[in-house]
Amino acid sequence: MAIGLARMFGIKFPINFASRIRRTPSTSSGGGWHITLTRFFREYLYFPLGGNRCGPWRHVLNIMATMLLSGLWHGAGGRL
Repeated sequence: MAIGLARMFGIKFPINFASRIRRTPSTSSGGGWHITLTRFFREYLYFPLGGNRCGPWRHVLNIMATMLLSGLWHGAGGRL
């Protein structure tokens, strides 16, 4: 469902997103989601804000905004 919704909005997920459950060991099954989420935040939030190509204060603001939204996504419990 997530892959279909993403394609409707023009987002193409990497290959590891589709096959993350089939990997072994089972303790690392969250890795594919985390890599995809990190890539999403980098490409669709951090880079459009200007990344590190702005002044030093704007660079810090971009990092803080990206970390804030990533923290909100993960929640207060810190689990995936």
